[in-house]
Amino acid sequence: MFFFRKGGCESAAVIDGSGRRITVDFGDRDWTWTLVDADLAGRGRLDWTSAMPLALVGGRMLVLGAAAGSSVELSIDGRPLSMTAPRARRDGSGPIVESHAGFTVVVLNEIQAATMLDDGDGIVIGASRVFQDGSAIPREGMKPFRIDVDGTRTPTLEHDSSRAGRRMVRKWRTWSEPDCRSLDHPRSVPVHEDLGLASIGSGLSHAWFTGTLSVPARRPSRYLLLGGLRDGDCWVDGVRVTDVEDGVVSIPAKSSAREIAMFLRHAPRSVDGIQHPGDGDRPGGLVAVEPLKGVVGSAIEIDPVDPFEITAFIPETADGERTVDEAIEYKFTHRRKSSLILEVGPGSAGVVVINGTTFRIFGRHGLREVLSAGDDSAFKSGSNSVRIALLEHAAEAGDQPTVAINEVVAEVVPATDWRLRRWESTPDARIGSWVEDSTPDDRGPRWIRGEVRIPGARTGLERSGRLRVEGVTRGRVRMNGFDLGGYALREPGGRTTRGANSVELPIPAVALAADGPIELLFFDEAGAEPSKVTVEY
Repeated sequence: MFFFRKGGCESAAVIDGSGRRITVDFGDRDWTWTLVDADLAGRGRLDWTSAMPLALVGGRMLVLGAAAGSSVELSIDGRPLSMTAPRARRDGSGPIVESHAGFTVVVLNEIQAATMLDDGDGIVIGASRVFQDGSAIPREGMKPFRIDVDGTRTPTLEHDSSRAGRRMVRKWRTWSEPDCRSLDHPRSVPVHEDLGLASIGSGLSHAWFTGTLSVPARRPSRYLLLGGLRDGDCWVDGVRVTDVEDGVVSIPAKSSAREIAMFLRHAPRSVDGIQHPGDGDRPGGLVAVEPLKGVVGSAIEIDPVDPFEITAFIPETADGERTVDEAIEYKFTHRRKSSLILEVGPGSAGVVVINGTTFRIFGRHGLREVLSAGDDSAFKSGSNSVRIALLEHAAEAGDQPTVAINEVVAEVVPATDWRLRRWESTPDARIGSWVEDSTPDDRGPRWIRGEVRIPGARTGLERSGRLRVEGVTRGRVRMNGFDLGGYALREPGGRTTRGANSVELPIPAVALAADGPIELLFFDEAGAEPSKVTVEY
């Protein structure tokens, strides 16, 4: 069961089938979760617990996390146990360890849980890294210790730093190939109606989309992507413009507006915001819009609407919930063949009723819907009314959604006129080569390569390591062919991600156990040079 904090509440509760009230505390988190009727590796049954399960180590040690000082209740095989989570000591000491129903139960507070490392035979608290010999590098201000599956608690030896090392890459090279933002890139292909990220094997990745612009002489106030890919980087005539955010594209009024290139990211599917199977997969048409003229809005009384008549599940909405008996009605006349776009801002939940027909449910992610008299039976050419009625829980919370009705005044790039090039997970020597110049004048998404040498004697110890990443923006890292993961330190446009000055990525021992130099490949969305990257081993 997952629990999400609402407002300033400190706890939440549910009542199970037996009438038992299970209360969970949020602590400093906005969410928490717990288990009911869970199999403990065949050795017992966790009937219920009010704490957050973190690990089952060796099939005999159950590790739970809870807010410091909160009450922790649990039951294993019908045998209840009550404890109090440890105080929030800055050094991470003082976890609660109890033997119960044949298990070792460990309760950690938020500070301890944030440093827990599970090695299969026990857990280590207060370490940033544990080596094969059992020694550890302490977290700042903490003294590492180990808890075995039988509950034995022992201090952990501090790692001998003289045996460790670090290396920085002094020289970087950049990958040179035809510009990915060009319409005639050799790897780009025309987009057809069934061609999106999923169909080309890049469903959870990025891709370049390029197209020829057809902007009307009278520049409109807004440009929108109507598909599911709604966030990424954008260039108009080779010049970087404001990032694409929520499908909004910026085309400067002073530009010639002949070509557009976008590096768009996969959009996770939300439970209440995705309607079409292709959404989250392609950009769709790029259109120019203007606010529809002659729209009159007023508050009216309505009969409450049952949203479950058109959908079986609505997030945060209980079965049987209806809309309130008041709605905002927008009346307008539209006889043109052009489509309209109805937008409801995020942060609320309700029902859209068009000309008396319940049309769509919207949730906390908002709604963007294309209305066309040729496609939608509810919407027609001529006089129309659109009602926005809030669900009861949204109205009680005081939510006030923003609503806009825009007219499509031009199709700037049709949905099937894009050219697509998938993001490839490594440079292809058939279309490019490495060059020494690593700081081009016009930086865009690019691959950057460097080499680092690890002393052979230390490589032979088969140690793992970590990569400290600084100075870059957002992208991915590969080492000797192994994907180490992604990073997001700041937006490619320059905005720093909140609380992110650096990131540490673990390096498996096999990636360091190579003869000769070790290759580091960075793909950075802004082309930033990783001059502050350090390999620690």
